[in-house]
Amino acid sequence: MAIVGNDERAVSACLAAHRGQRPSLALQPDVEEMRGRVRANDALAFGYVSSANAARLLAALTPAIFGRIPEENQFQRLLAVSSARVLGSIGWSARPLAGGIEDLYFMTVKSVLIERLRPALRSTGQPHHHAWSVLPSDTYSVTNYNFADPSAACLP
Repeated sequence: MAIVGNDERAVSACLAAHRGQRPSLALQPDVEEMRGRVRANDALAFGYVSSANAARLLAALTPAIFGRIPEENQFQRLLAVSSARVLGSIGWSARPLAGGIEDLYFMTVKSVLIERLRPALRSTGQPHHHAWSVLPSDTYSVTNYNFADPSAACLP
């Protein structure tokens, strides 16, 4: 077994869970629900970020995604506070698919937004894998959003 963490406290917490000295995240209902949503039971890898840490993660990753941001510390604090009001937990899994790797992501949002977003993000329900056969052989990444009404997904 190998445990890798950001700091000594994280590694100690993992060791304590492994020894049965503290509850394991693997047994948390939220983690189990997320494992099901991203079909992690047969995946090569699984990742989970709790709702308590999702906003902090987004704030920390924003400069890496968008490049340097003016007033970076203030922006990151604002992003962490505002996204904590809307973001829930985040899950990810990776599995082999058709000679490649498929990544599945699932992000929950706070219940106050669900009713507003549900109509805008309604799926067509149509499978989209048939379109992949016409892609050039050197295609290395595909993202597909299957919204019934894509223009409705843009919130005012």
